[in-house]
Amino acid sequence: MIDAFLIIVVLVLMVILCVINIYILAHYSHPLESKFGESLFAKIIIVVALLLPEVEILMLPLDVSNQQEGGNLDMKGFWYTMTMTSMIFVFLILPIAYFYYETEGEELKSRIWYAAKMQFFFLLISSIIVFVSYAALAYANIPLDDITCTLPADPTTTSCDGSTVLQDFDSTQFSTDEGCSRTDQSFKVKVSFAVYFVGLMAFIGSWVLIIFLGVGLSAVPIDLIIEFRTRPKRISENKFNNRRNQLLKHVKGLRQEGKRLEGIKEVADRGKGWKGFKERRVFKRDLTKFEAKCLIAEKEFMILEKISNLKKTEPWLYYLKLFAGCVLVILSFVWFLHIFLWVLIKPNGNQVHPFLNSFLEGLRSGHVEFLSTAVFAAIALYLLWCTLKGNIKFGLRFFCFTLYPLKPNETFLSSLMFNAWMINVWAFALLQYLTLNFSMFARMTDAYLIFILQIENTWFFKWFYKNEIFTWILIIWIVLAFFYLIFKPTERLSLEDQVRNKDLEANRN
Repeated sequence: MIDAFLIIVVLVLMVILCVINIYILAHYSHPLESKFGESLFAKIIIVVALLLPEVEILMLPLDVSNQQEGGNLDMKGFWYTMTMTSMIFVFLILPIAYFYYETEGEELKSRIWYAAKMQFFFLLISSIIVFVSYAALAYANIPLDDITCTLPADPTTTSCDGSTVLQDFDSTQFSTDEGCSRTDQSFKVKVSFAVYFVGLMAFIGSWVLIIFLGVGLSAVPIDLIIEFRTRPKRISENKFNNRRNQLLKHVKGLRQEGKRLEGIKEVADRGKGWKGFKERRVFKRDLTKFEAKCLIAEKEFMILEKISNLKKTEPWLYYLKLFAGCVLVILSFVWFLHIFLWVLIKPNGNQVHPFLNSFLEGLRSGHVEFLSTAVFAAIALYLLWCTLKGNIKFGLRFFCFTLYPLKPNETFLSSLMFNAWMINVWAFALLQYLTLNFSMFARMTDAYLIFILQIENTWFFKWFYKNEIFTWILIIWIVLAFFYLIFKPTERLSLEDQVRNKDLEANRN
């Protein structure tokens, strides 16, 4: 019965997630590409690519339920199937589709040649890294406790039918104080290619997860609260006109800067050798800054537009954002506390408190197992949301990454594909991160066997995981990002960008 129930749950969740992903695609797509029949194949790729990490995250609580209820579902087969599917999307389908749609507007022959060329180099470099490292590092030392005890003088007893059987032993008989010896050993095993691939992607994705999740855990609740503080309010006509004129002047400056960048691009494209490489790097850096300024100017325009249509604004939406922001502040703090109590602080090698593990265990043992699954899935999706938010926020702040912001009705397919690709890369690290932080809730599952027992004991990766390197870096980064966002909560345009009196910032009333 439990198997049939779990299968039904999986199918229902997949249908619901597909509908949600289709809505997200329609909500964010640019009007030029929002028609149903326009670039249909690309839209199918994006929907499926978004579905993969969502299903992977939801498979973990299903894996737990299957193990606890004695189900016979082959969860290991599910994990390997999802892993191989994700590998195909990460290394083949999404990259070539991204390269193809990135050259929108050019001739078909040129687009195909560019996509094929870039995909070849991407696969070549990726294959060298994956297969060479697999040949050298795909071994795991699985820890093993070897306990040797001396049996009692007469360890047998006679049953009612006259047969001789071994006596039952109490666990205290296997204490080292009772004549038993205990030694720590390990045995070497070669992990499968699927497991190693997941481990490698989790290792690479962990560095990205640290950067973006560390920023997003603070940025998500803080930005929601700031949206309430910066909600449209009635202002005088003179003040409105002054802000509009400042924005208009700034936009004119952006147009001039855009023309200047076009000239720089032409020169950089013609450049050869080291000089050409440096010119292209400078152009990319300036282009990223230019995109950030445009994005901030768009925010100011949207604020002015809402002020001009104040009667059409629903005030309760901003109070809902304030409430959500306060709730998510608590959730982020609870997660921060959970990391310390369960992962980092280990006096005598033991965790201080299970914390969220015990909460989920309590829900499961209280005959409300569906709530434990729902709470776990909600936490996982919140962390995924924070990572996406960190991607956009970090790019705006430091201009280090190409911006692919998800904006309603303004996002092109290439940007959606890039974000879908990034989510699939983060998903492996997030799955391992969740399994580690909920190792008590997920014990004895196939996910625990893959992500903790095998991957965390694999050569080279082992040192990073055993010493909690990723977790310590994440904690430090969360604290730094929190204080930075508290003291500088919104993006600003400097005086050098022709903005006088006050910066065009999103939180100005």
